[in-house]
Amino acid sequence: PRQIYRFEPSTGVVQVLGDGFVEINGIEFSPDYKTLYVSDTGAQKSDLDLSRPATIYAYDIVDDKRLENKRLFAFADKGIPDGVHTDTDGNVWAGCGDGVHIWNPEGILVGKIYLGETSNNFAFAPGKVFVFANTNVARRMHQCFGTRGLQRLWC
Repeated sequence: PRQIYRFEPSTGVVQVLGDGFVEINGIEFSPDYKTLYVSDTGAQKSDLDLSRPATIYAYDIVDDKRLENKRLFAFADKGIPDGVHTDTDGNVWAGCGDGVHIWNPEGILVGKIYLGETSNNFAFAPGKVFVFANTNVARRMHQCFGTRGLQRLWC
């Protein structure tokens, strides 16, 4: 099912924390771990259909294990929000139909890295961000400078 799950390694318990999505695609924490961002890319199930979601939702994280206050955080004005990440200032970045869109912690669009093509994901590196874009033939990598991404270790 298209839900948000929480896994507790010490007990093996899996718990559903959120539902009601068409197509969950990206999930990311704010730098302080008090907000969870979830992208729903249901608008791109086949052809782009903006009657379905192209949306990032935000949840408050309560007691380090519950989600409350689901709310609309941002809407991609071009394509769908794919590959959601946050930077050290709490800005939320997502690959979209014309590049990368950047929203501040209040959900206001504050910038775009315009590529003229769809960005499906990107990665922060010290002082830069590598943006991956799909073309008809192959993936291309773009390099942008001046950002401070979170250096998280995931396994």
